[in-house]
Order: sequence, then structure tokens, then C-alpha cells
Amino acid sequence: MRKWQELILNSLLNFSMALVAGGFLKLVLDKGSAISSVIVIVCGVYLFGFLSILTYNSDKGK
Repeated sequence: MRKWQELILNSLLNFSMALVAGGFLKLVLDKGSAISSVIVIVCGVYLFGFLSILTYNSDKGK
């Protein structure tokens, strides 16, 4: 994997973890918007899973 690809994937993985953490924080601090918090958490987990599989496949194909 090239260095620029590694940096982009790393930044996207960090963004997905920030979505998950932000969703949990919003859920804890504001109970009224539980549905939007869960949606943000699910999007973060989905993005993290997709990027993890993409990274695994690109490293495996090396």
C-alpha cells in the first residue's frame, strides 16, 4: 500500500471512530435525540467495518 493510501485510510478510520464516539456522547448528554444518536453510531460502525475490510484486502493483495 502506498503511503498516501495509508494516510487517507487512516484518516477515514479516525473519522469513523469519531462518529461512534460522538454518537455515544450525544446519546448520553441528550436523551431526546436517541434515534439520531443511534444513526450516527451505526454509520460510524458501518464505515469502520467497510474501511477495515478494504484495508485488509489491499494488504492481502500485496
